[in-house]
Amino acid sequence: MKWEDRKFNQYKPSTIKGLVSIILPTYNRTHFLFERLDEICKQKYENYEVIIVNDGGESIAHLMPRSFQVRLIELPINSQTVSIPRAIGISHAFGEFICHADDDVKFHPNKIPTLLNNLGDASLVYGNRIELDLRTGREI
Repeated sequence: MKWEDRKFNQYKPSTIKGLVSIILPTYNRTHFLFERLDEICKQKYENYEVIIVNDGGESIAHLMPRSFQVRLIELPINSQTVSIPRAIGISHAFGEFICHADDDVKFHPNKIPTLLNNLGDASLVYGNRIELDLRTGREI
C-alpha cells in the first residue's frame, strides 16, 4: 500500500514508547541546524535523542545546547555525501528506532508519533518533506 493511500491521524499520540534516535547530519549551516533543533524540541513525543554529525565543517561544539538529548560528533574532513555521516550517527545511536533528519528540511512537530503509529509490521516508514531554499530559508 502506498503511503499516500493510508488513512492515519497525524495528531494521534503514539502508542509506541521506544527511544527514537534522530540522526541529523550538517555541514556549515548553523542557521538551519538551530531551526531544526528548535523544531525537534517541539515534538509531541519526548523519548528521543538527537545525534548531530558535523560532516567536517567548522566546529560547532561551542554552540551546542547542554542537553542529555543532544550529542555531537564532529568529523575531521567532509565526506562529500550525506550517507557517511548518517551511517556514523546510526552507529552511535542507542534508540530502538532511527529517524533521519536533514538540516535544511523542516521537522513537523508530529513527525515521530505519525511515523511510529504507521510502523505496524514494517521495518521502514517514511513521510513527505518540506524543502527549503538554501539561499533564503523559505519553503520551496
